[in-house]
Amino acid sequence: MKSKAVSWAALSLGGYNGLDCSGFTMRLYQSQGISIPRDADEQAREGFEVADRNDLQPGDLLFFAVKMGLGQVHHSAMHIGDGMMIHAPDSRSEIRIDHVDNGVYKDEFWGARSYAD
Repeated sequence: MKSKAVSWAALSLGGYNGLDCSGFTMRLYQSQGISIPRDADEQAREGFEVADRNDLQPGDLLFFAVKMGLGQVHHSAMHIGDGMMIHAPDSRSEIRIDHVDNGVYKDEFWGARSYAD
C-alpha cells in the first residue's frame, strides 16, 4: 500500500489545505478501496493492534495522545517505513513527512493499528 498511497497523497493532496489528520488518513485508505472511521480516536479502536513498533509496516496508522501518550487520541498519521510518517499536522498546514520520533510525536505516541488483511 505504501507506494500507491504515498504517490496518491503527494499528487492529490500534497498541497491541499483543509484536511485534518484523520480526514487525510481516511482519504488515503479510501483511495485503496478500504473504509475506515473518520475520527482519529475511532480509527485507533479499529483494525488490528501493532503491539511492537519494530513490526510496523508501511500503511499502518500511528496514533498520538495527550498526557504523554496516555490520554485521549488526538492525531493520526500513516507509517511509510524507516521510522517516517506522512500526515496532516492540522487543517491549516500542508501534508508533510516527518520522523515518528520528531518533536512532540515521540512523547505522545499512543500506538499503531493495521488495516491490512
